[in-house]
Formats: sequence, structure tokens, C-alpha cells
Amino acid sequence: MKIDRLMHWCSANGLKTPLQIRQKEGNDGYRYVVLDPNHPEARKRNLINLIDAPLDKVCMTSKTSDGLADRLLFESTLGEDSLFAPYLATLPTLESFQSTLPRFWTEKTWSLLETQDASTTTTGSSNMMDGGQLKAAVELDEERLKFSCDEWAQAIVDSRSHFVPPNGQEYALTPVLDMINHNPNVPTKMKRVSGNNNNDDDDDDDN
Repeated sequence: MKIDRLMHWCSANGLKTPLQIRQKEGNDGYRYVVLDPNHPEARKRNLINLIDAPLDKVCMTSKTSDGLADRLLFESTLGEDSLFAPYLATLPTLESFQSTLPRFWTEKTWSLLETQDASTTTTGSSNMMDGGQLKAAVELDEERLKFSCDEWAQAIVDSRSHFVPPNGQEYALTPVLDMINHNPNVPTKMKRVSGNNNNDDDDDDDN
């Protein structure tokens, strides 16, 4: 099973987490994470340490999002020879993005949503399309995507990568972390620790 293989690979390479990956049936294999109720972290009332991940072993990193997309594309061409093969096997396909990511929506999809948008606006309900702002944002992003190395790799990076502290000057793809749906109202912190240093002197980034 892909998830079991991923977690075994993560553990073997030093990633530690109290999270468990689950998969919904009948929803294109949608994966999500839950907190293991038996893990010591689950008994904490305040800040929970969700993931400890060695950047040099389980994370793909780059100084730019384009560079990270290049790295991801290269690793994907290696297939099972890639050190990240267990992680790559769990990433969404381009086909799944074409139905879920607005940049891939067809004109037919946009027309349908705009029709629904007009009806909800008339009835006073919430505006599903936010007055056309979503489509405008997608069109604005099209120029940047013209120079992307690969639409699948760029979609992965844009939807699943995160900044690395200090100062958020590096992009990373981190297994398990990229499956967490984050509520922006819940404060989070990310710390980069050098070597075996577990002190609190390193810079934090608030997210």
C-alpha cells in the first residue's frame, strides 16, 4: 500500500510525527491526516509538535518555486530510482488537478460555476465565485505559468509546498505536512534546527 510504504520510508529517514494518514473511499483516494489519540503529543493542551523532518533526507528544497518544480520533475523521471519514490507515488496526478485546481478548469466549467454564482447572488446566498475574483486571479497567474517547466510539477509546488525558516527564503515539499488542511485562524510555528541542536535559539517563522 502506498501510504504504508510512505510512512515506512519517512520513519527510516528520520521523520517523526504523531499524525496518521487516512484515505477516503469513493473520493478519488483523497488522503488526510489525523492525530494519533495514543501518542503523547495528543495529550498536550497547547502547542503540538506535528512533524520533525530532516530537510536533507525527506524534503525537496529549492531557493525558488520554479527551482523546486524543476527538482520535482527531475525526481519523477527517475521513477523507482529516485530516493523520493515512496513520496512521489502518493502525489496527486495531473488528471486529479484538472478537476480540482482552477487553473485547469475548462470554459465549460467556468460557465457552469458563473451560472451558479448568478443564481446564488440573486437569492442572497453566499457568492460561490466571489464576484469573478477567482477567475481574474487565475488569468493573472497565466503569464507566470507560461515559463513553468511542467504544469503537473508546478501545480504540486503551488498547492503543497511551504516556506522554510529563517525568513522564508527557501521552498520545500515535506511528506505528511503537505497533507494537512490548515485553518488560518489556528496559529502555527515552524523551526529550523541545525544538526543536533534542540535549543530555542534558531529563528522561527509564524504561519
